[in-house]
Amino acid sequence: MTYLRALRPLQWTKNLVVFGAPLAAGVLNAPSAWPPLVMTTLAFCMMASAGYLVNDVHDREEDGHHPTKQHRPIASGEISIARATAAAVILGGLALALAAATGRIAVVGVVAMYGCTTMLYTLIFRAIVGADLIVVALGFILRAYAGAFTANVEVSFTFVIFILCGSVYVIAGKRLGEATELETLEFSGRSTLAAYSVPALRLVMRGALVASIVAYVIWSVTKSLGAGSNFFILTPVMVIGALLRYHSLARVGRGSAPEKLFASDHLLQLLGLVWLAIFALAVY
Repeated sequence: MTYLRALRPLQWTKNLVVFGAPLAAGVLNAPSAWPPLVMTTLAFCMMASAGYLVNDVHDREEDGHHPTKQHRPIASGEISIARATAAAVILGGLALALAAATGRIAVVGVVAMYGCTTMLYTLIFRAIVGADLIVVALGFILRAYAGAFTANVEVSFTFVIFILCGSVYVIAGKRLGEATELETLEFSGRSTLAAYSVPALRLVMRGALVASIVAYVIWSVTKSLGAGSNFFILTPVMVIGALLRYHSLARVGRGSAPEKLFASDHLLQLLGLVWLAIFALAVY
């Protein structure tokens, strides 16, 4: 259980983005499409967990002084640095093996690129204001392309823009939650986070929110005209509702753990399920 906590399984839900392009392309009704997509998703889960282990090893001293992160297995000393490092190497190798099992060389390349990106984020980019948001958002784009390569489908430009802006929006909300916590806790946090101001993060959120909505509306209208289904026109209602719901929660500092927020907020879950049902009707 200790090792499972260190792998942060709740974060694996992010890797469902792998199914985005195949879902939109309407190929998920083919049973043969599922095994390689599941393997690609698992590859990202393993590589992400390898990155979390490396991150926790790197931040162990800082986390040891954090009011909540001090309880993480590596920061608390439950898992040694040597064992955490070995586990990260094993998980990284397993991720590449799973990617290779899909039979798509491009998938192996994207998973490897994602692994390198997470390492560079921990070592370099996380310390650069603004770059940390973009690099994390890049991870979501890599997931989307990995799914497209696995299913051999195309990814539209507006879909990529929506993924980019949507992820920046959520990440900015996470930073806003963390920055809000800094104002109430006797903990300085890392220098990059301290450099963000609450007004600046709210401005980034508003800009990313508008860009996300515009990109999704354009994508859904284009998709509707191409597929001849009016159901696509209905899906922006749920997407906009979910984005605004997240905004209302994040702006008061509740976005520091988006994965927990999505797992606990029933309205977000309802909007997601209704969106999936209408989208499935439109595609299939």
